[in-house]
Amino acid sequence: MGYNSRMQSTSLRVLYVVFGIIALALLAFQLYFLDSYSIWHDEAFSGLLVQYDLGEMLHRISLDVHPPLYYLLLRAWTDLLGNTTFTLRLFSVLLGCIATYLTWRVAYFLTRNKELAYASAFLFFANSFVIQHNMEARMYTLGISLILGTLLSALTALNRTGTDRWKMWGSFTLFASAALYTHYYTAFYIVAIGIAALLLIWSQKKMGGDYIASIKGLFGSAVLVGILYIPWLPTFLKQAQQVTEDYWIGAMTWWSIPKTLWKLLTGVDAHPGYGIQIFKNAFSWANALYILIALLAIAFYALLRTTQPRLRPVLLPLLFFPFIASAIVSARTSIFLERYFIYSVPFLAILLVVAVHHISRSWIKYSALTILLLGTALSFPLRFYGLDISQKPGMRAAAAFLNANVTTNDTVVVSTSYIFFTHRYYNTLPQRHLLLGKNLTHYSGTALISAEEVVPDFESIKKTGTIWKIDTTGFGNFQPDVPPSWQQLSEHRFEDVYDFRGTIIVREYLVE
Repeated sequence: MGYNSRMQSTSLRVLYVVFGIIALALLAFQLYFLDSYSIWHDEAFSGLLVQYDLGEMLHRISLDVHPPLYYLLLRAWTDLLGNTTFTLRLFSVLLGCIATYLTWRVAYFLTRNKELAYASAFLFFANSFVIQHNMEARMYTLGISLILGTLLSALTALNRTGTDRWKMWGSFTLFASAALYTHYYTAFYIVAIGIAALLLIWSQKKMGGDYIASIKGLFGSAVLVGILYIPWLPTFLKQAQQVTEDYWIGAMTWWSIPKTLWKLLTGVDAHPGYGIQIFKNAFSWANALYILIALLAIAFYALLRTTQPRLRPVLLPLLFFPFIASAIVSARTSIFLERYFIYSVPFLAILLVVAVHHISRSWIKYSALTILLLGTALSFPLRFYGLDISQKPGMRAAAAFLNANVTTNDTVVVSTSYIFFTHRYYNTLPQRHLLLGKNLTHYSGTALISAEEVVPDFESIKKTGTIWKIDTTGFGNFQPDVPPSWQQLSEHRFEDVYDFRGTIIVREYLVE
């Protein structure tokens, strides 16, 4: 080995160590702050759902709008480790680490370059949007892992022969089925993987390979996935009907996709007055999105120029098809939501790393890659530090206040379902609390709400004495006026971490 080769090898090892330490620091950061702020509506839904008996739990899942696998796995996890904010979120962190490893495997399979694979995996792991969902008790990191497992199984199957090939198609079947039982949006990515596999099979045919066996394996696995999904199909159709009739996601606009890409890459929202604070005195959020579109166009141009035979047929379907399919479906009923595209982040990470790798001048290439990786690694800790979480205890502090001050004869009423579950999760009082609501929709969590908990208005509360009312200024903001006869005694405010969660307001009234 020559001097230059030894120097390059030593430099790479140093970089691996440095970025390995940064990755461990990011993981430690997540674990340290994992239970430092309140859960929100969706997380509380997860934490409460897994407390039911298995049969009741499955019934209530069917009343919601998501498949059951994540909740079943979370149930097993909490039965083992307990149901706390930390353990609920820890499950997502573990799955995020698995997804990072699978990102490395996929990137290495596509590029045959360990340097690019490590950079792609790090860029995914350090991604601010991914870390945010690592620290939430929801199904997204499980979905990412299963999609990557599906893709890796397909890629491996296309390069194996004999028994090994069929084992990998079996693995594809299991991963794809599990993904569909985790989140419905994974269907777009599974179809994209199928398109990628067909493109690779076409390449096999042109090169004189055994493409017939590959076609049999792909279509045979697709049929098996369909068969395995049949038991859940009636429930899916019922849930889909609920979404068609009434859903809360706004209509798509021309900005929906650019704003989603911005959110996926930066972790912050792209609209005036929120998120892109670094740009507020320089130029508008719209100009930031124009720059993002230009940079991604350059990245796609680099992808089209690549000589790696697997990159184009794999990355192009996985990056484009989910957005196209979601837009088509949303023309009838909008299902286009930014966080549902978190499954694209591994492929965006690979795309960006490959694009930087195409820079011809080495010093520019490695400088750009270092800036990209370090900038990404710093983005979430800096943003999280700016949230000032120690001053924003949210519902956890509000519930603790109520637990300490509400007596057995008092009544507690929550004004909106979007904080009803978070309060219930932290509540330790014996009495059942009430939810103010008329004609509650399925997406407000009616799967976990019983009829005796709901009152249509304040006049329906036929009680005297002390009544505590809980409101929010965040998502689902609803602060209805109380009857004139209610005398307000006190008001306490507990700001939550993110803007969309607002401030929890606890008001105490005397009713005679």
